[in-house]
Amino acid sequence: MLALDFQSLVHIIHCTQLSEEEDAMCWRWDPKGSFSTHATYNFLAFRGIQVIKTNTLWKLGIQHKIKAFMWLMMHNRILTKENLSKKGWQGNTYCIFCGQLETCDHLFCNCSYMQHIWFWLGESQEHFQHWYFLWPT
Repeated sequence: MLALDFQSLVHIIHCTQLSEEEDAMCWRWDPKGSFSTHATYNFLAFRGIQVIKTNTLWKLGIQHKIKAFMWLMMHNRILTKENLSKKGWQGNTYCIFCGQLETCDHLFCNCSYMQHIWFWLGESQEHFQHWYFLWPT
C-alpha cells in the first residue's frame, strides 16, 4: 500500500508543469480568491456549499405568496410546534406523523412521512434538502 502511494506521488510530481510566473496565494472558498473571515465562516458553517443570496428568492418567477412562504421557511419563521412553544403555546411539540420534535428542518427535510410526500410529488428529498440548506438563515 505504501509503495503504491509513493508511486502515485512520484507520478504526480513528474506530471506537474512549472511556469516562470510568480506564485500567488488563492483562497479557494472565496469567489475572488482572497482570504476573509467571512468566507471562512461561510465555508465552515455551510460545509463548503456556496450560499445563495437571499435577494435571489425575490427574483424567482413564482407567485409572491410562495416566495413569502419560502422566505419564512428559510428564516425559521414558520409556525411549527417548536416555534409556537417559544411564543408560550403549551401544546404538544412533537410531529403528529413520526413523534419527533416539529421544527422547520424536521417538517420539510427530516420527517420520514415527508419523504413519502416528496416522492409522491416527484421530487427527491435529497434535491429539496440541498436546495433548503443553500439558503442563509
